[in-house]
Order: sequence, then C-alpha cells, then structure tokens
Amino acid sequence: MKVVILGSGATAGTLPDCPTLSDFGEALATELPEWREVYTALARAVADSQGGATAADQWNLATVWTRVDYYAKLHRALGTCDYGPEASYDLHRAVLDVYGTTAIERLERLMGLQQSFTLLEIVDTLVAGDVLVSFNWDVVAELIAERRGLPLIQTPHPSSAGLIGLVKPHGSVSWVHHLGKCVEFLLPDGRPQTSPMLSEEVVLNAKEPFLLGAVPIKSELIREVQSVGRTNALEVIQDQWHAFIEGVRCADEIFVVGYSFPQEDQYGRFLLREAVRRRVHGAPPVTVHYYELADRVAEVRKAILETFGQPGIRLQCRGKVEAPNSPSFHLMESYPRSSARPWRFWRLDGNCSWVGASRKGWAGVSKIRTGWPGGTPASPAPRSARFGRFHPWVEAQAGAWRTTCQLT
Repeated sequence: MKVVILGSGATAGTLPDCPTLSDFGEALATELPEWREVYTALARAVADSQGGATAADQWNLATVWTRVDYYAKLHRALGTCDYGPEASYDLHRAVLDVYGTTAIERLERLMGLQQSFTLLEIVDTLVAGDVLVSFNWDVVAELIAERRGLPLIQTPHPSSAGLIGLVKPHGSVSWVHHLGKCVEFLLPDGRPQTSPMLSEEVVLNAKEPFLLGAVPIKSELIREVQSVGRTNALEVIQDQWHAFIEGVRCADEIFVVGYSFPQEDQYGRFLLREAVRRRVHGAPPVTVHYYELADRVAEVRKAILETFGQPGIRLQCRGKVEAPNSPSFHLMESYPRSSARPWRFWRLDGNCSWVGASRKGWAGVSKIRTGWPGGTPASPAPRSARFGRFHPWVEAQAGAWRTTCQLT
C-alpha cells in the first residue's frame, strides 16, 4: 500500500494563485481589499506583528496566528490583554475567504481544461487500501478524487479499510465545529464533506470551520484542554492522526507532495517518527518519493531524513508540482523597474479571461486580456503598455509576461 502526504505546496503548485501561509496576507488583500475594516481584530494582530505598521499586506498567516494564540495562552504572564475571541473569529473567516469556495472555483476552471497535471496524476494512482493524507485546510485533493470517481472515504469510517482513506490531520474548511458541542466532518455514508463553509456562516463563539491553527502548541491535540468542554473535537482530530500513523506504519511507499516537515510542527514530527519506529521488525526500509521546488530539494531531503530517522530509507525526488502546461495558465510574476511597491498579476483561467490583478495602492488596471505567445492584441495597445512577440511588458511598473497580453 502507499500513503500520499500533501502539504501546502501541493495546492500552491496546482493553483499558483492559492497561496502558502507566507503569502496569505497578499492573497487576502486581493480577495477582500477592505479586509482591515471587516476584520478589525485580525488587522490589529497583523499590525502588532509588523511593529505597528498598518499598510503592508505582506504578512505570514502562521506568524500572526501564533501571536494570537500565544497571547490567548500567556497574556497573564505578559501582563496585558489578549486579542479576544474576535481575533479567532476573524482568522477563521479569512481562511475561508482564501482557501474556501474561491479555491474550488479555480480548481473547476483547471479541471475544465481536461489536461493532466502533477496532483491529478498522483491522485489517479490511488487504489483501494491506500491512504491520502492532506495537511491542507482546502478540499482540492478530495475534489480531484471525487471528480475522477475514486472510492474515497473519510477516516475513521468502518469501511475505510476497503476503500481509499482520506485523512485530514489539520482539519478542513468543510468541517463544521459547533463550539462546545460537536464537529461535523463526514457525510452519513462516510464520504468526505467537500463543501466549504462560507465566511458569513461563521458565528462568533458558536460556529466555525474546524481548523488546527498554524501554531506550535495545538490545543486540539491536548486532552487536558479539550476535556474542559463537552465536544468530540479531541476524538475527531486524534482519530485523524491515528489513521495517519497506521498508514505510515504499514506503507510500502510514501509520496510527499509539497510538504516540508517544518521544524515548528513538533507534534507531526514526533508522531511520524513513532509511526516509522513501529513498523514491522525486519520490514524493508520505506521508499519516500518527494515533490519539491529545485531550490528546496536539499532542505526537504534533510527534513525527511531527520523526521523518519530510519536507517536505509530510500529517497527519490520527483521534481516539482506543476499546473497544466498551458501558456494561458501561468502565474504572471512582476519584475519592477523602479518601484518599491511592485505589480502582482494573478493567474488567468483556461479561456484566457481575467481572474485578477492587483497593484497595492493603485487601482488603474481594471481588466486584462491574453492571447497565445506570438499572437497579436485584439485592439491597439494603450499608451501604458508595449507588446513584444513573447515578452510584452507594462511601462508603468515594468512586468515581464509569459503570454501576449493587453491592458484595457
């Protein structure tokens, strides 16, 4: 059997406009430009984490969430107030804004291209008895499996042994946590819930998506914390980790896709080491296939060796996670000439229509149209742009593009 482990790089590589935690601030500003007025408690925590700055959108979700969490747990020692329940409320709604229905819409456009891509190819190899482990809050992987007609079932359902088990150790945007009561995380027949909550469905101190925060001390895994309230949260999340451990313990092959085994995830590293230690005595060392960006291969390889800690482990790098190789389906990066506030153009869908573009502090771009490399614009180029055969660029804040484009 095999176990496939997905991290944030699996989604970001498949949907480049779906950010990792380090790029979360910019993505939220693109999805909801007025987020500081809507999420005031979150905005205060972000400003504090930036030393009082209030304008920068380049912030890391893990850094901010950890600050909120530490203040909630240690505010007495700090001699100050915490950020209040409103901060958690804001964080959960912001996660839904970025990783919820928006990610699904982008995935649907991608699937509509009917082209192969890395994550699709990996999911297609799953057979009954395999385990799909997603550390991501989004539902991208399970939706791909659903679209491909794979028999996916949410662990720890009794039928999971004869099907492909889905494990979500960090929760999901589709799991509903009725605070102090219960967590709804699977359908009556055992299939995964794949419909994300909407941000407007979140109710302060009552209802929110069940997510393990991007923090070092995960209270959801601590019995002494969870026993205070009458809820199944502890059982739900520990059952996910148990299924993960059992999968690794029995696996012949493990595929690690966009997951770097970060140092701050000490719970995960410990549990994974225990799973490897409990493998059947005399069993051959597990083979680990990993997908990662070229400049991070050595770092991830080292992390895998440290985490697994098994002599003789076999490692094989499979390259990076890629989206369909379509000229209209690339993340358009900018190369600023003389500005401290660069352009950022987001991906375009398969029909060459505009998905989004942002220039922080400037709203002059309203639409973008694209064509294939070597094509010609549908109408004369505006004064603010020049077009080359393969690398047209924007004079206003020079951005090199991979496809012919037109600003209107």
